[in-house]
Amino acid sequence: MEVITVLGDEIRGYAFVDAVSKPSEGANPYQRLDIVLDVFFERELDSVRDAMLNPDNLGIVRIMSTLNRLQSLFQIEEITEGTWFGVTFQSKEGNPPAWILGATNDYNGPIKRTNLIGMEPLPMTNSGWPKIYPYYYQYRDFQLGQLAWEKTSKDLGLSVAPCPDGKNYSVRVVDVGHANFTAIHSSRDPSSSIVGYFDVGGPVFFHHHSFPNVFLENKRVPGQGFVALSHWDFDHYSLAVTKLKSLQKLSWFAPHQSVGPNAARLQYQLGENLTLITQPSFQITTGLDLWQGNGSAKDRNNSGYVFTVSSKTKKLLLTGDVAYDMIPTQVKSNLSGLSITHHGGSGSGTPPLPTNGQGIAAVSYGIPNRYHHPDEFNLKNHNAAGWTVKPTFVTKTQRGDVWLN
Repeated sequence: MEVITVLGDEIRGYAFVDAVSKPSEGANPYQRLDIVLDVFFERELDSVRDAMLNPDNLGIVRIMSTLNRLQSLFQIEEITEGTWFGVTFQSKEGNPPAWILGATNDYNGPIKRTNLIGMEPLPMTNSGWPKIYPYYYQYRDFQLGQLAWEKTSKDLGLSVAPCPDGKNYSVRVVDVGHANFTAIHSSRDPSSSIVGYFDVGGPVFFHHHSFPNVFLENKRVPGQGFVALSHWDFDHYSLAVTKLKSLQKLSWFAPHQSVGPNAARLQYQLGENLTLITQPSFQITTGLDLWQGNGSAKDRNNSGYVFTVSSKTKKLLLTGDVAYDMIPTQVKSNLSGLSITHHGGSGSGTPPLPTNGQGIAAVSYGIPNRYHHPDEFNLKNHNAAGWTVKPTFVTKTQRGDVWLN
């Protein structure tokens, strides 16, 4: 992607904090943060829906700074995922660097290199939306009012391909670089039909070099099936708005969480294909179940969903970014396969034990990445628990999809 430097006029916007990451664990205020913002730029404020749906008004922004620096410049007490800020960007040496990728051209345009020169918390409504941004929640209500949260696959008329007699669903953790994307197949045969997906993400733009040079998934997306979303982080849904837009035609099941304008635009595009869920558990069809993490509603990772693929002979657990200690206890029993949570990063808690002391644990990540994933100590803990760890990336020439048998 081309990188251009912004000079001259200021760029203003309303920013939803999509992700805050540290290179290592700890709360040192002098430690550099990687902050991902989901931003609506200040244009066409008198138009409601059209402005929100116009990709020219939307973007994903990366900021690098320390909490101490942000506090001294902007009097920011803290920055947590799911909060809103008014932001201003302009080229100004010495201010925190920022990179802007617009949603135009399916997020495939040039990256604008600039600086963060203004940041202030936005006053919020009781419904959780910025007061300075009143039409935003009106826009959401327009669409979400059409959605029922307690639906079943029968109510939806959802067609999920059954497993052939004597066989089981199988899971393929897809190599997408530093992101999460998992396909559920009707059998272990690589040519078998795909019945659905758990997370359909690709790398955030500053990790785009981790994406594989050859990617054939566009030929595999079925005409019917489902997408189950763990949570609304960009790197868990982004391929649905970039390389694999046909995914939008499937039935979607996703947590009812606070989202930024880019995610809200996808929700609008999905329309009646989207079911937002709030239940502790939700069954898509027999053997395919979502389970909510026990984290606070303000913690989008740990209040997101994990996914189990179950049969009489095996049980596979796909974790998204939910820490192990936040997964309901009964969900972690009798496992024969596992996707390691949060790209193998540290701070994920104690891994569950595999049935009979052994099982396959896939871990999805890409190199290079700026988060220093995976954590080698964490992977060794999985080995010690009895898991055979299989990464989607070992070297540039040794990488690819991982099957959970």
